[in-house]
Amino acid sequence: MARVMLGTRSRTTAVAAVMAAGVALVPLSSASAQSGTELGLGGGVTLVASASASYECPRIHTTENYAYTWCRVYSGKVRLIADCVRTPDMASGWIYRKDGNPTQRLQAGPCIVGVGPDSGVQSA
Repeated sequence: MARVMLGTRSRTTAVAAVMAAGVALVPLSSASAQSGTELGLGGGVTLVASASASYECPRIHTTENYAYTWCRVYSGKVRLIADCVRTPDMASGWIYRKDGNPTQRLQAGPCIVGVGPDSGVQSA
């Protein structure tokens, strides 16, 4: 993989260009054996731009007991895993490609004690 370190000004431009090209950005910690280009965005954030990505989930939100996001699935299936504190993680149901308006909401939980910082999307 080629590592690309970007300055503050070019960071937004590069991310916009990658998204416009239809390439999903996946956090490096959840990118397992994918080929692509790593983007060091600063602040400890490194993303992998992968041409084989089959979904787009721009941001994960958390509340006290739930994690939720909106995703577009292009192929395969996707689900959301809530990082539950001191209890087993909770997963949403799987979603698949949907014609028409492809944006779908995913919600995982409830986490009895609360939601941790490592909630994320899983694909298959």
